[in-house]
Amino acid sequence: MKNKYFAVRLKEILELKKVKPAELSRKTGISRGNISHYLNGDFVPKQDYLYLIATTLDVNPFYLMGVSEDKKLPLTLRQQVLSKIERMSNAQLNKLNNFIDQFIFDSEIKKEN
Repeated sequence: MKNKYFAVRLKEILELKKVKPAELSRKTGISRGNISHYLNGDFVPKQDYLYLIATTLDVNPFYLMGVSEDKKLPLTLRQQVLSKIERMSNAQLNKLNNFIDQFIFDSEIKKEN
């Protein structure tokens, strides 16, 4: 399958991150031949290789595919929550801690019943 965006954007990210195709091959375990095909626009990687390339280069796979203009990897739910927690005041953290304690307590009570 061809995708006009993938080859262009992969080249762009490799240049931006100063990563050579051989290094990408070594870091991902994807053959140099396949990396060359991706860069030449012959075909795009299947989902597992796309994810591997994107995470190795720390870039949004949707950006590589031309579906998104956001280069950043989407945050996991855990990262989203931790990011919010880091911005909280001590008073907010205290309230959150009390809420979590109550939530866990309520969950344990429900398990027993």
